[in-house]
Amino acid sequence: MKSKYTMDDIARYAEGLMETEELQDFEAALATDADLQEQYKLYTEAEGKLTQHIAAEKGEEELRLTLQGMRKEFFSAPVIGNTSPVRAKVVKLMWRKVALTAAAAILVALFIWQPWQGEDLYTKYAATEMVSSVERGTHTDSLLANATKAFNAKEFTSAATYLYEVVEAQPENSFARFYYGVSLMQTGKTDLARGAFTALSKGSSAFRDEAVFYMGLSYLKDNDKENCKKWLQQVPAGSGSYEKAQQLLKDL
Repeated sequence: MKSKYTMDDIARYAEGLMETEELQDFEAALATDADLQEQYKLYTEAEGKLTQHIAAEKGEEELRLTLQGMRKEFFSAPVIGNTSPVRAKVVKLMWRKVALTAAAAILVALFIWQPWQGEDLYTKYAATEMVSSVERGTHTDSLLANATKAFNAKEFTSAATYLYEVVEAQPENSFARFYYGVSLMQTGKTDLARGAFTALSKGSSAFRDEAVFYMGLSYLKDNDKENCKKWLQQVPAGSGSYEKAQQLLKDL
């Protein structure tokens, strides 16, 4: 007997979108219907592969919407209703082929269009926020407060302007120099950014190892993966930047 459930129903069940009564009926059918079990397994395997590859790049809500979009595009099927055994078998085979093709299409697309590579890979690892808690009210503190606000709003040109003044006034301020370098890098001024990172990497401040990591990122932004790898390999084991440096090396 042909199951009354479509691939759309299976997707709604997998995503937790069924109401209580419908959910109970579906689970009762799933426990005894071999054909439904096979189709459900197919869907969850395809969804699992998709989730594995994009979960790190998307927030939970965005990922859920992406999966729902895939469901609407690939897995929606008309309700078969009362049809002849021959017609039902043809439709069953047709939708199984559609499901298999969709699953394959999703996976192929993921490996051809790799959103975690190139510029997006840089964006993933370069993302950081500037935290400043100074409240003493001096001119330098005001500059840092303005720089923090601009930096976190991704207004990196403005942030770099404020931070340049701080670095000029306080060359030993490693906090300002690091975020000055990041701001320059984000605006595409990678050569100038490397000057800031080099100075920090040769010092003994808390930003030394992070500067080495960001030096690597500056080369990634320029699509120079060889130099990027060379710098990432210099991040000391045990430092706070080591694990992400190793993960980026794997991703490259």
